[in-house]
Amino acid sequence: MIQRSRPILLLLSILLLGCQAQEISANCERLAADIKLSSVTVEVQSIPAGQFQAPDGQSYLVPSFCRVQGIAKPTRNSSINFEVWLPQKKWNGRYYQHGLGGESGRISYADLAGSLREGNAVATSDDGHITTPASNNFRWAINHPDRVLDWGYRALKQTRDTAHAIINTYYGREPHHAYFAGCSGGGRHGLMAVQRYPEDWDGVLVGAPNTYLIHDLASILARGQLWKNNPAGRIPISKLPLIQKTALNACSANAKVVNGIAGDPRLCRYDPAILSCKDVVTDNCLTRPQIDTLRKIYDGLRQPDGTLIHPGFAPTLEVDHGWEQWMPVTTAESDTEQQVPPLFAYAEDFFRNIIFFDEPQLDIQALKTSELVARVNNKTIEGEVLTTALNPDNPDLSKYKKTGGKLLMYFGWGDAAIPAEGGIKYYDSVVNTLGGISQTQDFYRLFMVPGMGHCVGGAGANAFGQGHWPSLPAALQNDSRHNIMRALEAWVERDVAPQKIIATKYVNDDANKGVAFTRPLCPYPQIAIYKGTGDTKEATNFVCKTGAAP
Repeated sequence: MIQRSRPILLLLSILLLGCQAQEISANCERLAADIKLSSVTVEVQSIPAGQFQAPDGQSYLVPSFCRVQGIAKPTRNSSINFEVWLPQKKWNGRYYQHGLGGESGRISYADLAGSLREGNAVATSDDGHITTPASNNFRWAINHPDRVLDWGYRALKQTRDTAHAIINTYYGREPHHAYFAGCSGGGRHGLMAVQRYPEDWDGVLVGAPNTYLIHDLASILARGQLWKNNPAGRIPISKLPLIQKTALNACSANAKVVNGIAGDPRLCRYDPAILSCKDVVTDNCLTRPQIDTLRKIYDGLRQPDGTLIHPGFAPTLEVDHGWEQWMPVTTAESDTEQQVPPLFAYAEDFFRNIIFFDEPQLDIQALKTSELVARVNNKTIEGEVLTTALNPDNPDLSKYKKTGGKLLMYFGWGDAAIPAEGGIKYYDSVVNTLGGISQTQDFYRLFMVPGMGHCVGGAGANAFGQGHWPSLPAALQNDSRHNIMRALEAWVERDVAPQKIIATKYVNDDANKGVAFTRPLCPYPQIAIYKGTGDTKEATNFVCKTGAAP
């Protein structure tokens, strides 16, 4: 009898699963009517498994899911476009919300699809505005202070609360854990999440955050002024290899240079004057104006009296890390152009459209740094201090710590957009506020990534599961040792704190071409130190130890 009943039980199980799948699909179709949210409108559709043709023009492989598109209007002028994707089968019980880089203004379908494939219920938004090639560079902010605050922090909260209500309506229960992940502008929102809404998030992954957003953009603007006002100081891209080689030769033993990548490039300081041209100007020397430019890049943004406003950029990572985009660097073609390069114009537009929108005739480029910073510090918007609304630099994370939440941050040492030392500056401020590193590392850890650029890329090991972007190779393995998202989940759900993350450098950053080398990422202030034996291409031959003070 038992033997005969097994096929019957199996058939009944299959039929039951089929009924459950049909019921979930039916719930998707009537979800729009079931959702009762004020100031929110939604459209719902059931998407079958297979290739999903997204509005961004790309095709993504997805399991079957319930797609919720909506618009939230928490204030009169708000218009926050969001999407929530709900697995129709095998939901793992987690909720992920993904932040966007730059000024936002779009839906990240790569993040939605990638997170959905992992079994998560997932959401993201455009943070309250739409950017197109004709409307980017903060023009959306003109006469729309509500949208500035939406971008600053409000869309983050609105999306989270709306998504949780939709999830509860669809599945009949809340997620068992809620996570936020983002890099650059998304990293900024991650810090906003733990500072403003500590009860909302169990785990937050923050990459290269522009914690000091306004000062970051002031620094970019200052480099734009260098490019525009001092053409003789522009550094030809052909001289970057010389600069990088000189920086590497200046590294102390404590910088722990392995295969041309410094573990801590702060220990590679030198005076650019040693590169001064003697008689003939070639690619093997710098002119005096170029030396002055390089010093300013390394030294950071300063007041006239030398007081540091915002950190500069560490040496040794001048080649293939974005200097040609973010620094006063020029090629033969760009040197003939009369206008400021696009990324410097981007910073100018930020100040023109968000900070000084009420002074349309103001010459932003003519403002001295000290005057610019002073005027920004005195700005308010809708009754709020603007720097507080946009800069998530509050070092008091005690409320988040008390919730039991976990925070992981990573920063590429070769980031040419946002100085990596800004990440260390914020981490140290939290350590000092909470009473020491032992009071901090039990819930917040920072991983500095030698040789990585802005969020991705660079000469170092740069793939460790930090996102779902098409240009980002996957982690070598999808586990807590190699994937920083899995490490965050293990810390939140099993209380297993990450001691290191194994990052991978693929040949030409293409996983299909094989592994070039692996390297451990260590929780700051530790760095990866070669043991002295074994292949330097293998992470197992490195150990994490506290590095020397710069």
